[in-house]
Amino acid sequence: MLELSTVNDVRPGAPPQEPRFHQLLVKAYGEDVYKKSLVFCSGMDMVNINMLNVVFKDVKTKEVHNNFSICGQIFKISFFP
Repeated sequence: MLELSTVNDVRPGAPPQEPRFHQLLVKAYGEDVYKKSLVFCSGMDMVNINMLNVVFKDVKTKEVHNNFSICGQIFKISFFP
């Protein structure tokens, strides 16, 4: 569980740096694993950051969560009033 006040950013999923983790993710979730995943970046400051990777059941579900995320809404309000 994440404390929402510590979430700094919500990013699209990306391949891990280690190839063996990439292979495990593709085996478990399919070739489109990064299209249906988000990374929640959180931390009390910008130095000590934790990243929580979430894989959704499909791309549509991921888009719903991405569009309604707190950070996404703040970004839209800040830059597109």
